[in-house]
Amino acid sequence: MKTVGIIAEYNPFHNGHAYQIEQAKKMTGADFCVVIMSGNFVQRGTLSVMDKYLRTEAALRSGADAVLELPVRFATASAEIFALGGVSILHYLNCIDYLCFGSETGKLEPLLQAAHLLYKEPDEYKLSLKKYCKEGNSFPVARKLAVSDYLLSTKTAKNNPDLISCFDSPNDLLGIEYCKALLTLNSRIQPVVVKRMDAGYHAASLPNQEDIIEPKSIQMTSATSLRNALEETAPSSLESFLPAKALPLYEEFYKICFPVQPDDISSLLLYKLRLEQKDGYARYFDVSSDLSNKIKQTLSTCTTFSECCKSIKSKDLTLTRCQRALLHIVLQITSENVRLSLKNTHQTYARLLGFCKSSSSLLRVMSNRSAIPLITKVADAESILSPICMQMFLEDIFAADLYRSLLTQKYQYSLPSEYRKGPVIVTL
Repeated sequence: MKTVGIIAEYNPFHNGHAYQIEQAKKMTGADFCVVIMSGNFVQRGTLSVMDKYLRTEAALRSGADAVLELPVRFATASAEIFALGGVSILHYLNCIDYLCFGSETGKLEPLLQAAHLLYKEPDEYKLSLKKYCKEGNSFPVARKLAVSDYLLSTKTAKNNPDLISCFDSPNDLLGIEYCKALLTLNSRIQPVVVKRMDAGYHAASLPNQEDIIEPKSIQMTSATSLRNALEETAPSSLESFLPAKALPLYEEFYKICFPVQPDDISSLLLYKLRLEQKDGYARYFDVSSDLSNKIKQTLSTCTTFSECCKSIKSKDLTLTRCQRALLHIVLQITSENVRLSLKNTHQTYARLLGFCKSSSSLLRVMSNRSAIPLITKVADAESILSPICMQMFLEDIFAADLYRSLLTQKYQYSLPSEYRKGPVIVTL
């Protein structure tokens, strides 16, 4: 039995994701595809556009065999920590043969070379990185400049034109971190690349209709453009961009429990910031003492999540980093807890969100081989998790409860609690 793993957000699940699953199985000859998926909060530091169970079912209807949840402290972290969290779960399941991810370049070799460089961190590279960070550059910019300097100094840049360019593309950057995580864990899992076929990762709008020759044909676009479109457009009008098997699900729940927007968390954020304004926020992950002070200074002028993020953004702090910092305050994710997770990568778990009934043999293999607890029932978690894992799991439960309350407030939609909601089971 061969199994391929994918780490994803599916925010929302679209044709590009279905294509990746199809190609992942085809390229590797895998019998099953296991997805590690972000829960109700995602890596850019915002709410997911629809809840994790809806996204799980869409993925299962469209080719995935099992979906596991990426713990929220990893799902809302930087690319490096996001990747390490997801790869750790796949690695310790002990039944995953391949890790498949999308790439703008579609070339594995430069990603592997970049991963080896960042894993080894030569002294020359570290000095350059420190210099560029001190100059006030954001970390992504400083890292690219430091890599470029190192390659030029070692006279390898000329022979590796794709190596530097892969630091410009978000999926290539994430691919580098996946490969680095595999090196860190000394994993036997083999990386596999699928070239992205849709619009750019950050494309904010759908392709122009005049550019689509066959309106009813299968089209690719970015998740960002679909999130924006779903604010005003029903899924039925986006059928060219959404998998046929997932579309009825989206149509059934549109305006019933989604779309959810970033600013839907504004009231909770402002309450939390004012509640802790006196003591500050430096204990939370991604919040330095300077950033904590800046948040306190700008709090009186902000009325929404978006305004708060823009007010603290600077040259050395990207908007995404600001979003993550504020989200970590709301979700009470501390630097100390994340540090413990990074120090103990084997202290994790696999929370089952859903599976295909036809793939029940996969669950048996995971259960028999896994070196980490496989959680199929929330009530059992306390008896099978270590204290470190239980703290991480309680963050997931808290995050899910917050999201559930937001759905109730916005749509009067009652999503079952985590203790009552079992895994999604799809019969194809």
